[in-house]
Amino acid sequence: MPDEQKEQRPVTSKNGDSLIYFMLVLLKHKWLIVSFVALAFVGSLLRISLHNSSLSAGAERAAGPMSYFSECLLEPDGVSADKLKAVLTSRNLATQVLEKSTVVKDFPHEFGDDKNVQPASAKEPAPMELRKIIQGRLEIKIENGMLKVSCRGSEKEFPGKILNEYIKGASEFLRRQESSVVKDQIAFTQKKIAAARNEQIKARLADQLMDLFDRERRLNDSAYYGFRIIDPPSAEEATLTKGPSSGPKPVSQWSMLPLLIASFIVALTLAFLIEYIRGLKTRNPEQFETLKRYMKLR
Repeated sequence: MPDEQKEQRPVTSKNGDSLIYFMLVLLKHKWLIVSFVALAFVGSLLRISLHNSSLSAGAERAAGPMSYFSECLLEPDGVSADKLKAVLTSRNLATQVLEKSTVVKDFPHEFGDDKNVQPASAKEPAPMELRKIIQGRLEIKIENGMLKVSCRGSEKEFPGKILNEYIKGASEFLRRQESSVVKDQIAFTQKKIAAARNEQIKARLADQLMDLFDRERRLNDSAYYGFRIIDPPSAEEATLTKGPSSGPKPVSQWSMLPLLIASFIVALTLAFLIEYIRGLKTRNPEQFETLKRYMKLR
């Protein structure tokens, strides 16, 4: 047992000397190591800051202009939700809105080219192009039997005005359609009354005629026909149009960690190399002189 302890003592002493030597090198060259790591830290932090700043500036340039939107909620009344949506998306209604309203004159930039906005004095687009532009600004969704209608535009008052024009236009379209049917039924019932010889039949037809007159009166008296407005067109809300999302991504500050570790290892290697060269001067002067000659230090 004592022989084994004697054999282990030199190994333990050698390991202890190596650890002390390692600590001495760290303490002796601590400012070199700290300065090297600090320089790497500042350089990487500056690079990340410049990279992210350039990305932020590029993102602001890539972002589109301010966009406004307005929406309303309609409940079908007397017509199906699908029919009401078909009326709102029809070419006839879009044409009617353009003919009877002043949206083209009030919002000339809304009907210009998306990339090169036309001034008010520019040539007005063709009716088909105007209709496509208006229809493209609308979005209609059926949710639980209700219609959520929204509109977007680059000018603040445009979405709300278009929604109001569409609501009025759809109501008038459905009103005219129903009014034509009721008038035809009234005329047909009146002819049947005139041709009837039986008093009971005449009385029944007269009741039907009164119902038709009452239906026509309610049809003309209602502010909107075919639907009820649950939520009127909302005040215009602004959103920033997003540009393309592809491209370089921002760099996180955590990406500096591998660089700091690498700089510490390089600084530590440099410190041991300096210490080794200094020790070489006393251990092997000839080799030290040869090293100086090859490094062109004299």
